[in-house]
Amino acid sequence: MGKKSGCWRPLLGLFFFITIGLAFMHPAQADAAIYVQDNAGVLDDDTIDYINDITNNQLAKVNGQPQYAVITESHIPSMSTINSQAASLFNKWGIGHAGWDNGILLLVAVGNREYRLEVGYGLESVITDSTQDEIVTPEIVTKMRAGDYDGAIRDISDHVATILAHAKLDTPAIVIQRRQEQKYARIKRWLTIIGVILLAIGYYFARNYWLYRRFMRLTKNRYSYTLQPTFQTPLLTKVWHHAKIRPWVSDAAVYWYVDHEVATYFLRLRASSALRKRMVTKTLGPTQNYLKIFKSIVAEMDLSPFMPKFRKQDVLTAVQHQLDQLVPQWQRNKEIVDQAAAQYLRDHPKAHADLAMIEQKVDAEIDWRIPSSRMKRKVGRHIEKAVLWAGAHNRFDQLVKADSKKLKPYTTTDFLAVIDNATKGDLRKLNERDEAHFWELLTMLVKVAKSHRGRRSGGGVRPSYAGGFGGFGDDSNDDNGGFGGGFGGGFGGGASGGGGFSGGW
Repeated sequence: MGKKSGCWRPLLGLFFFITIGLAFMHPAQADAAIYVQDNAGVLDDDTIDYINDITNNQLAKVNGQPQYAVITESHIPSMSTINSQAASLFNKWGIGHAGWDNGILLLVAVGNREYRLEVGYGLESVITDSTQDEIVTPEIVTKMRAGDYDGAIRDISDHVATILAHAKLDTPAIVIQRRQEQKYARIKRWLTIIGVILLAIGYYFARNYWLYRRFMRLTKNRYSYTLQPTFQTPLLTKVWHHAKIRPWVSDAAVYWYVDHEVATYFLRLRASSALRKRMVTKTLGPTQNYLKIFKSIVAEMDLSPFMPKFRKQDVLTAVQHQLDQLVPQWQRNKEIVDQAAAQYLRDHPKAHADLAMIEQKVDAEIDWRIPSSRMKRKVGRHIEKAVLWAGAHNRFDQLVKADSKKLKPYTTTDFLAVIDNATKGDLRKLNERDEAHFWELLTMLVKVAKSHRGRRSGGGVRPSYAGGFGGFGDDSNDDNGGFGGGFGGGFGGGASGGGGFSGGW
């Protein structure tokens, strides 16, 4: 037994020396954290080792031991930006040491041709926008454009390490102080904004109150003979809200506006629609716009002579006088329209319209009181549209009489409303198409009119993007990070201050 145990001793000694030799040839890396996540597959092994060495060895000698990490991606999610992704990843992994907040993350999206250098609070005074040209030089941009991402990222990492090695870095106390200063600056800024808003609101209400008092003072006794006390204050208040009177408006302008509003309200109560229609049509002839004509005449009258004793008969007499003065101009314009319509029908014998329908449509769209020179210039296009409208109207009536089932699920009123409000282009198409296409186009126009309000409230659901980005969108990947359990092993819980810079190539 003694001899056998002696035979194994030389072998054990040889095995011991071989193990010691291999250990010196390949130093243990168990404590070395991995700071590179090459999801785009653009970095060589040497570059990855070099970047890891920056944090593990080079920056370990710097005050506070800053941490520098690199992530490459093929693309960023379509609903995100490179800035938001970099900030999210930075804070998720806590790059840098807590208190120092001295982390730096370089995120490169190869497919998007963008990069972002996200910087923690503690390094915002060192890595600023002014250092962008020093870190990402034109030569580096040229390499990125040529597809040499490995060389470009290595150079950027080298420049960052050089700046950190020679810079005076903030201590945790200075970081806390700067955070407090930024916090107080934000609070002061918001207090200033809120103060300005409150002053503006106060000025607005104070000015409106002064204007309202002025308005009520001017109109206090002006309409006492016209309006009953029960209706006077509510009506004047309503007029005030619609008037939107400015401080520089004169008293005469206020009187003019309020007089017409009160007169319109008064006549609406005392002069029936039938009375107003009878006055207009008896003087000017049949027209669909009798209410509009009556109201416009009242709006253009000077009502101050009728105040404060405002009587209905006095105003109606003045309106009748204005209508009598319109008769010559009205008749000249009617002759212009009749002649132009007759000439158009002679030039277009196939038009499905008659003179009465043309006048009906023109009457609904034109102001008969305009000067004759303007009427001659405008009447042509109005008559053309009126003929197209009459043609579509007549054609609809004929098709409905032949087969009323085609109206469903809509009503005759729906179709006629669309024809009345259709553009000239749509009316022309309705006149030119055959029966099948006529119904198809008309039904489509009705659907559009019905869904017009619904379109305003339409919207979509934004798709969600869970996981996939950076190899750690899914919590199940946090253990590995794509590197067999290495990425982020040495992060100390730093926070991003939103500093840094981004760019593209």
